[in-house]
Amino acid sequence: MFFLIEWMWLRNGRFPATISSSFLSLLCTFHPSHLCVKFFGGLMNPKPAIKSQFLAALAMLYQAVEKCPENMWNDEADHNKFWHIAYHALFYTHLYLQPTGADFIPWIKARRDYEFMGSKPWAPDETPEIGEPYTKEEILECLTFCEQQVLDVVDLLDLDGPSGFEWLPFGKLELQFYSIRHLQLHVGELCNQLFTRAQIDVNWVGMKEV
Repeated sequence: MFFLIEWMWLRNGRFPATISSSFLSLLCTFHPSHLCVKFFGGLMNPKPAIKSQFLAALAMLYQAVEKCPENMWNDEADHNKFWHIAYHALFYTHLYLQPTGADFIPWIKARRDYEFMGSKPWAPDETPEIGEPYTKEEILECLTFCEQQVLDVVDLLDLDGPSGFEWLPFGKLELQFYSIRHLQLHVGELCNQLFTRAQIDVNWVGMKEV
């Protein structure tokens, strides 16, 4: 049976539609190095897609930061300032790229507690004092740093392992989806602010070549 399926692959360049994914998974159990690597190759490896989607979201954040008018950057009327939302998104993108919390080394210009928007998520729920805002140039510098982290770190992650963060009770692969969702949530928030308040568009980035 295995050799018949291999012949079908070599002849057609794909598996027949009648072969279920569960059956292919069973074959991988018995022929992991041959079937899974030879036939699936990069398709079985989610890391290129993870890097692509992180970089796409970061590219949209770059646009939002670059296009933000000066009067919106640190508007006193905003509960969460534009720059602060951008930094919060970047901080947690960087943090959750690490194998574990213990491996996290903050960006060189990180300021204590600036990652929090509102009170800290643990007792006694104190609200940090946020002082001087980051400049656009500093946020873009941090963003470039995060892009390099994506390129350097994702390939080293054990996606079959735990998240590495005790407050996130799922695996490392799901953490990547979680982190991309968090990043894009705040990118969307900033894009919405730009459009509703200043009629500024941010172009959609569907993917990035890696």
